[in-house]
Amino acid sequence: MVDKHRRKGVIALRAALAELPRYPHRPRCAGLAPLHDFEVPGETPTEQLARWRSAALICEGCPLMSTACTALAGTDLRGVVAGRVVGLFGQRGPVDPGDLEWCGERFTMHAVARRRRQRQSARRLAARRQATA
Repeated sequence: MVDKHRRKGVIALRAALAELPRYPHRPRCAGLAPLHDFEVPGETPTEQLARWRSAALICEGCPLMSTACTALAGTDLRGVVAGRVVGLFGQRGPVDPGDLEWCGERFTMHAVARRRRQRQSARRLAARRQATA
């Protein structure tokens, strides 16, 4: 039986793909179904993280990553989209799988990645404040 979160993800994926223009290239991830999924039943967190990293490597150099997949990253999908993990609880936006680690109960970002993301957020906030001033 397919759980309701997965079913919602499949529906969201179909709707998002229907809105995208047709591309002459085939995505590199075609036919690798469970690799980009958020969860696979019976998988340990360590195996899940390794699978996400493998999926992100497949995304590199894909002819559709810069257009179609990047558009999909903004939807309600959960899993690896455009080389980033989407749908992690407690994380805003897509996360590079190389920045993640398993900390006993949940995935967290490495301290270096967390600081980098905080600096980027601070720069964006400062730029917005300057634009409105």
